[in-house]
Amino acid sequence: MSIMQFLEQEAKEQQTGQIWDYISASRLSLWSKCPLAFRKRYIDQEPSSPSPNMFVGKVVHAVLAHIYRHRIAGEVCTAEQLPQFVADAWNKSLQIEPCYFDDVSQEEKCRYQVLDLATAYLDATALQEERPIAIEKRYEMSLIDPVTGEDFGIPLVGIVDLLLENEQGRIIVDFKTASSSTMCELQHELQLTAYSYLYRSIAEENELRSEIRQLVKTKVPKINVYRFPAREDDHFTRFFDLVREYLDNLDRGVYNYRPGFSCSMCEHNYSCC
Repeated sequence: MSIMQFLEQEAKEQQTGQIWDYISASRLSLWSKCPLAFRKRYIDQEPSSPSPNMFVGKVVHAVLAHIYRHRIAGEVCTAEQLPQFVADAWNKSLQIEPCYFDDVSQEEKCRYQVLDLATAYLDATALQEERPIAIEKRYEMSLIDPVTGEDFGIPLVGIVDLLLENEQGRIIVDFKTASSSTMCELQHELQLTAYSYLYRSIAEENELRSEIRQLVKTKVPKINVYRFPAREDDHFTRFFDLVREYLDNLDRGVYNYRPGFSCSMCEHNYSCC
């Protein structure tokens, strides 16, 4: 699959659809932060474009996916190949979902940031020792509470960045770009639990662990790898409790706003002021 095909597929997978079509970790996360922002994105479908920081993250994901597709094909990417990977991913990402930069210098700075992050990842990761078996894999399964057996009548959908295999089992990997080396497991619990549920439902086995590989956008980029044990019953109980509350609010059409720190990063905040 080419970078263009990957980006087009990703854009298609991320199309909003109707709110009753499926549940995803990203929908749950946005709703839990601010139901009003959720309504504007998924119900009102207000137009928006990615911020430069969000755009950098999207292109980094596309480049890493391309690197791992080469690995599955038995090839190991080199630093010399990265500038072309980045240029292709950058230009094609702009075609699919334009990002508006303040000026040419900001765009150039962001593009080189992608290259620096991808280079740092390549330097920090022993790709030849990893065994990827799926990249940007889309999973969809009916939501059935594994503790109570309750069937919610709506599917859960997720796109797993990377699935690795080793002697002990399989590892679910998610890539994150960040401005600083901070990590709070609770911040990512919804996604970690959702992907675990999807993997277990389809593979009929537990994951060995989950990993978040954080690419930090410091002057000298850092690569942090955070490992989390396989999800436990408490994680699924909290997850499905939140799903119940989410569906109840959709039924009642309740979308109250929740002003706070995340407002500064919300692409819909212009209509709340």
